[in-house]
Amino acid sequence: MSDRLWPLLSLDELAEVPEPAWLVDGHLTDGFTVMYGPPGGGKTFLALSWALAIASGHPWHGRPVKPAPVLYVSGEGTGGLHRRVEAWKIAENQPAARMYVVPFGVRFGQDRDHAVGLRQDVHSTGAKLVVVDTLARSMAGSDENSAQDMGMHIQALDWLREKTGCAVLLVHHSGVEASRPRGSTALFGAADTLVKITGDDRLVEVFCEKQKDAAPFRPLAFQFSPTGRSVVLSERRSVVSGYSVV
Repeated sequence: MSDRLWPLLSLDELAEVPEPAWLVDGHLTDGFTVMYGPPGGGKTFLALSWALAIASGHPWHGRPVKPAPVLYVSGEGTGGLHRRVEAWKIAENQPAARMYVVPFGVRFGQDRDHAVGLRQDVHSTGAKLVVVDTLARSMAGSDENSAQDMGMHIQALDWLREKTGCAVLLVHHSGVEASRPRGSTALFGAADTLVKITGDDRLVEVFCEKQKDAAPFRPLAFQFSPTGRSVVLSERRSVVSGYSVV
């Protein structure tokens, strides 16, 4: 038995490492994605629409998805989540999806039991995507501005991905100036994909600021459409250089 602490790949073995795969074609990979934006800007609606599309195998606004179970860590409460899920089902005419919800802010970066528990949940559900909504709730008791604390959190996510093979979508708040994610910039470098959300109660705009292994997707815009007892995102416009056009 080898006593190595990590793999050692030859160049031939390196060439055989699988390329990143798309969970949502052209938009969400099976790596580590950070989505950020202001409170009330539509982050959860976008994350939930991706999660439900993948969990049901239903195309996301016409884009093919890779069907798989999804684990949604809802640290900011589940009071309105059911209504949003039901609204999506009505809008997309889809039955119940293979999505499982953890109604708790799992502190996997600080608590080993939490990290192990989340890994067990991924294994038991077969989830290929874990959505953490939000970073702030999962870092309760830690300092978002500390590179050390943020590094521990990122390391815990890397451990989860390594042990389970799942992708991670981390939902986060923007800073005061709204130009970047709040807290330590260590999050920038760690993300394979960085998605910025801007919006209000009328229009939600989505920008891909980083796509490590592919071309960034084009900017998108959505409007909120009342459905059932909640709303859903309806793609309505394209965005060019920060301006919405019909």
